[in-house]
Amino acid sequence: MKVATASIEFRIPRTTLRDKLAGKTDASMKTVGPAVVLGVDTKNELVTWITSNAAKRFPINREGLLYSVHHIVKHTNTFIDGKTGKKWFYSFLRWHPIIREKYGEYLNKSRVAITGHGIRLWFEETKETLEKDTEVLNFANRVWNMDETAVFLNS
Repeated sequence: MKVATASIEFRIPRTTLRDKLAGKTDASMKTVGPAVVLGVDTKNELVTWITSNAAKRFPINREGLLYSVHHIVKHTNTFIDGKTGKKWFYSFLRWHPIIREKYGEYLNKSRVAITGHGIRLWFEETKETLEKDTEVLNFANRVWNMDETAVFLNS
């Protein structure tokens, strides 16, 4: 079979087939490109570290990850200026879809202090109040709906 026909039929790049026929490739070659700096085990450890910190509400941002990776590979000269960059970071995210870049939201102390238990207590107190004063439920004009966009809890 001709190389061009095999390339089309099996959807393999023509240059890959030519290299294979010419003996330019070795069966032991796993990947193409420069040598891997961080092994699979190290990358998996990084993913575990990032996800476990995120679960503890202590997310790792881009700068923190790049700083940590820099300390792991500081003895090698594989990165420009000895530092990992945006290209490595976004490639890392692409290869590990479980990790996403997110930005933290500012929360004031009163919002941070809210717990599931506190919310349940609030609903119980509201229920008790409404059960005691059923008169409020008879007048629709006493029911208010409010957007908290411009409400400042701590001034």
